[in-house]
Amino acid sequence: MAIRKRTGISSFTPTPQTPDLPPTIFPARVIFTLHNDTTNPQLFKEMGGYASIGCIKWRAIGNRGKGRPAYQYPTAIPLFPNIKNYPLKHEIVYILELPNASINRNRDSTSFYYFNSVNLWNSPNHNAIKLPEDYNNLSRLTSYNDSEQGLENEESTEPENIDLGDTFIENPNIRPTQVYEGDIIYEGRFGQSLRLGSTVNTLPNNSWSTQGENGDPIITLKTSQTPSDIDPWIPYIENINTDLSSIYLTSTQNIPIEVSSKNYNSFIKGLEPISPEIFEGEQIILNSGRLLLNSKSDNILLSSGDSINLNALETVNIDAVEGFVVNTPEVLLGSKDATEPIILGDKFLDDIEDLAQVLLSLGSNLELNPMLVTPASPNASLVTIGGTLRQKSKRILDNIEKYKSKVSFSK
Repeated sequence: MAIRKRTGISSFTPTPQTPDLPPTIFPARVIFTLHNDTTNPQLFKEMGGYASIGCIKWRAIGNRGKGRPAYQYPTAIPLFPNIKNYPLKHEIVYILELPNASINRNRDSTSFYYFNSVNLWNSPNHNAIKLPEDYNNLSRLTSYNDSEQGLENEESTEPENIDLGDTFIENPNIRPTQVYEGDIIYEGRFGQSLRLGSTVNTLPNNSWSTQGENGDPIITLKTSQTPSDIDPWIPYIENINTDLSSIYLTSTQNIPIEVSSKNYNSFIKGLEPISPEIFEGEQIILNSGRLLLNSKSDNILLSSGDSINLNALETVNIDAVEGFVVNTPEVLLGSKDATEPIILGDKFLDDIEDLAQVLLSLGSNLELNPMLVTPASPNASLVTIGGTLRQKSKRILDNIEKYKSKVSFSK
């Protein structure tokens, strides 16, 4: 196969097995995208098995071949190996022809590759379109939300729903993320976004630019957009308090987060942490309905240059299989103003045991030998007291080990 030169750019002529298409970059409409081995086993096998995951069947716009079964359309491979952003059915991609893995055996061996979807609607949700060939009785293009784009639109007897694939459901309320100068933003089709941005003191206002200087870096990651009645074409700005799950990495910014609890009564007055909604500076914020930190084989280490605060509206619970160790010069229980020391169990019980032994001996002597105290005449009350003293002392001695906690220990 010969290489043709076209305006200084090398391009390969199609192989004999491919349709007669111009050997340059050209637009095509996606007929089918291979995501797995189960949705269409026939196409999975025909397109090359697992090595072809991400490949598409396509039809060049305006090219002959209209109406052919999907298995007769040519295939194209994703151009980029490390970024998985496969197009939906009816989206437009650009096709180009480049060398394939057989180039070592045949320098003219080529395959078709495709770029990501063309941004027809500037929507992160989808950019599919019905082309005129999809309609039976239309003189003008009828497309997804033409009126929103200012395009001419005519009534159609055909339903406007576009077949986007087997499981993908259109969500017209997904809005594009607001872009500021210098931002790099990655968006998912379902409201997710990753912003590599900065402080920008300009309109439209965002929540992280009230402090700092233009250009101070920030990273935001979110999983959803807050539902609203705002026009879906108006860009969306992150809201840490209403987006479902978010991570913010700041440098100088203030993030007005509404925390569940900020009771800092355990801190000595004047040493309380800065309230989260007014803090300015570098921090990492994780905000969601639930947070889970799990270490499956080693430790979880929390280290702080100041304090570690556990703040809850209900309880703070600690469960451990082996034990709970607190190594610190001072432990205050119940209040930061606690002054009453905890008794040392073993030392206290050793002394109580010695005392009980003495009292037991005294009680026994009083009970059995009252004349030791009142030699002139027997004293019945001392006999009774002696018996009681002996019984109580014996009870203490019999239960001396039971006074010890099996859970809490102090030094």
